[in-house]
Amino acid sequence: MKLTNYHPVFLHRGFKGLSSHSNVPDSGLHPLIDINETALEYIVMADVPGMSLEDTNISITDGILTISGEKKSDLKSENGVSRRMERSYGAFNRSFRLPPEINSDEISAAYKNGVLTILLPKLETAKPKVIPISAP
Repeated sequence: MKLTNYHPVFLHRGFKGLSSHSNVPDSGLHPLIDINETALEYIVMADVPGMSLEDTNISITDGILTISGEKKSDLKSENGVSRRMERSYGAFNRSFRLPPEINSDEISAAYKNGVLTILLPKLETAKPKVIPISAP
C-alpha cells in the first residue's frame, strides 16, 4: 500500500500516487520528503536543516500524518540591509494520508543532522507471515 496525500494537489517525485500540499501561504520553505516501505514499517524522512525541535510538530488526525513547523531567521540586524537572501524561512505544513495498516500507537520520530525521521510500524496483521510446510 502506498501513502497518499490528503490534499488534491499532486506532485510526482518518484512516488506514484503521492501528493503534497501546503496549508500555509508559500514562504518558499518546502521540506523535501522521502517515504520508504519495508516489510515491517514505513519510514518518512524530511529535510529540515536549521530548524529547532521546538519549532517542529508531528501530528496524526483521522489517519492523516501532518509534519509542520517554522524555520526562523537568525538575522538580527537593527540597521543592516540584506544584500542577498537565498535561504528560505517561514512556516510549512505537509500532510499525507496513512494507509490503514499503520500501528498508530507505535509511531516514533527522531531528529538528527537536519533530518526528521518518522517510523510508522505496520500492524501485525499486515506483516508478512511465513508458513512452514510439513512433510507427511
